Amino acid sequence: MLLTAPRVSVPVSDTVLGRVRSEFHEMPGLRLTVRQAARLFGLSPASSEAALGVLAGAGVLRVSNGVFTVAQPAG
Repeated sequence: MLLTAPRVSVPVSDTVLGRVRSEFHEMPGLRLTVRQAARLFGLSPASSEAALGVLAGAGVLRVSNGVFTVAQPAG
């Protein structure tokens, strides 16, 4: 199954999304820009932006000033 992030037409596989999600959850203090995430995960900047966008849209990550972090659970 392929998902695309809003405003980005690059397809992102479930495998990539799972890998990115896992890294952020394994390292809760991880803070990455799109460019840093692209290098860390071995993705193109467009694929990195798409993956981070999908996860942010799903509430898994949050973004502030272009930096993505794990979204804190409500409560």
